[in-house]
Amino acid sequence: MHGNVWEWCQDDWCENYEEIKKSKKQQNQADKALRGGSWYSDPDGCRSACRSYDLRPVSLNTCGFRVVCGAGRTL
Repeated sequence: MHGNVWEWCQDDWCENYEEIKKSKKQQNQADKALRGGSWYSDPDGCRSACRSYDLRPVSLNTCGFRVVCGAGRTL
C-alpha cells in the first residue's frame, strides 16, 4: 500500500510528540497528521514511517483514509 495516497490520521500534527505528552495539547487542531506518502511523492517519502500534515478540510487526490474492520466482523 505504500505510495498509494497519504493516509489521514486522527491525531493532530505536532513537531515533537514527546512535547504533546507533557503539554496535554487540546485535540482537534487545524493541522492533522498524514503518513505514508503518495504516488506523487519522491521514493524516499513512500514508506509508512514518513510523516507530514495538512489542514483538515483539504481535499486532494493524493490524500485518503484507510477503512479498518475489527477481526470477526465483515462489511
